[in-house]
Amino acid sequence: MVKIESHITALKVYCGTLEIGVLPNIGTEHEGVMLSHVIADENRESLIKWAKWNNAKNGANAFIRPVPGDSHPWLLLDDLTVPIATGISQKYAAVVVETSRGNCQVRLLATINLTQAERASVQRQLAPKVNADPGSTAGDKWGRLAGFQNRKPGKEGWWTRLIADTTQVKPRFDPERWLSPPGGACDSAVFPEHRNPVHRGGGASDSEQEFGWAVGRLAWFRNHRPDAFDAEVARMTSDILKRATARHKRNPEDYAARTIQAVLRNIQG
Repeated sequence: MVKIESHITALKVYCGTLEIGVLPNIGTEHEGVMLSHVIADENRESLIKWAKWNNAKNGANAFIRPVPGDSHPWLLLDDLTVPIATGISQKYAAVVVETSRGNCQVRLLATINLTQAERASVQRQLAPKVNADPGSTAGDKWGRLAGFQNRKPGKEGWWTRLIADTTQVKPRFDPERWLSPPGGACDSAVFPEHRNPVHRGGGASDSEQEFGWAVGRLAWFRNHRPDAFDAEVARMTSDILKRATARHKRNPEDYAARTIQAVLRNIQG
């Protein structure tokens, strides 16, 4: 119970509201849907007991996240090795959970509150720099809750562990450089800890990096320079077209237009 409470408390200090969730029969043919509740002071203890019961009896993994629609300072980096995860926590304020042997999730604490689109943009740019899962960068993803048994087939018996909480002793991560327009190419900014690793799942493609870069720039212009937003959309469309043409991508004009359309849907959602 102490590990569970410590994890919840570490996250809640810096955001308004948290959700707790369970996914029954995870990883099996009988896998259910995510069941979730908002955590409040009056139901916190009962929800922990509910999650523990589902973990023990229903083959469920337990999850936690800030409410997706809220602005908050937590960034999620998933599927990191222990050395990379703890290295981040030794430099920045972060919470690290070991979800299975040798695999970690990091909640990185930013200096400012971020919208879901802004969180997605920053996470998409950071993920390939620290060998994180590029598929867990939407800005609203669930993270594993410490203190529960991993019930996923092949990983049974492992208890999720809170292995680092440096939120009170390390500086918070400043995301401004990832939100404001970068001065060079879309991959010019490099997260300090690790340069250009390749993710175990195959790494972020040029398309994924361009999408994350574009989300960050246009989200910044929408929030800080709405008068220049349309001009920036046109300029970025041109930049992506030039990059696609240079790497001989098929139908680069169509690719650039589709990328920008997807970016606009993301930041307006």
